[in-house]
Parts: sequence; C-alpha cells; structure tokens
Amino acid sequence: MKRIPALQPLSMEHHLSLSLAVKAMRVARGDDEAGKQALCERIVGEYADLWRPHFDAEERCLFEPFHGLSTEIDRLCAQLTEEHRQFDAWVDSMKQGDCSMLEAFGELLQSHTRLEERQLFGLIEEQLDASRKAALEACLENSSSRN
Repeated sequence: MKRIPALQPLSMEHHLSLSLAVKAMRVARGDDEAGKQALCERIVGEYADLWRPHFDAEERCLFEPFHGLSTEIDRLCAQLTEEHRQFDAWVDSMKQGDCSMLEAFGELLQSHTRLEERQLFGLIEEQLDASRKAALEACLENSSSRN
C-alpha cells in the first residue's frame, strides 16, 4: 500500500520488522539452539538503536497527537503501546539469555506491524489536514535526526 510521504519512514522500518518476525518464527521452530541464541543476541543488539527509537517515534508522533480523534484510533494506540511494552519485557529477558519467547516475539511483531500498516496508518491518514501533516513530518524528522 502506498503511504503518504510523512509515514513512509515508519513503513520502511516495518519492512525490516516483518523480515525479522518471519526469521524469528522460523528460527524458533527449528532445532538450532545456537541459531536461536544468535538471533536473540542480534535482537538485543539492535533494540536500543533501531526498535526502541521506532516505538518511541510512533508513540510520540502518532499515538499521542492523534489521541482523542476517534475511539478506534485510541483503541489501536492503547493496544500497540501495550505491545511495545511486551517487546521491552521480552528483550530484557533475552538480555539475560532467555530466548524461550522467540517464536511469540516473532508472531507478535508480525501481527503488530500488520495492525499498524493495515489499520492504524489508514485511520491516521484520514485525519491528516495540513497542520497535522506538517506536525507529523516535523516530529518524525526530529525523531530520525536524534538517531
């Protein structure tokens, strides 16, 4: 689906998250324990620099500014924020060497990303007037320049 330019940076990162989700599910379902551990270490290594800033940008630039515009946006944003916290908890467990949740991590990452792309982003695009679009672009630009 073609996204407005303001949302394209997040959508591009969503391609990465879908790839990671598929890999996590595939590796978790296999018998290669060293591969599972290596993938968990990769996720932990990328989390602070890629995934947590992505989640922060979504929460700051989308969830907060669009809160109150529709009950559906509010419901989705609450669910997605809760899922962000679940990813935080799982990554904390991975830091301790526990990769038992790798398959669940992949499954949630896949459904989470699809929910944002297929539902939330469309609802947000419907609410974008010129001032909201400019604010969104500025917020996302500020978020990416800090990384």
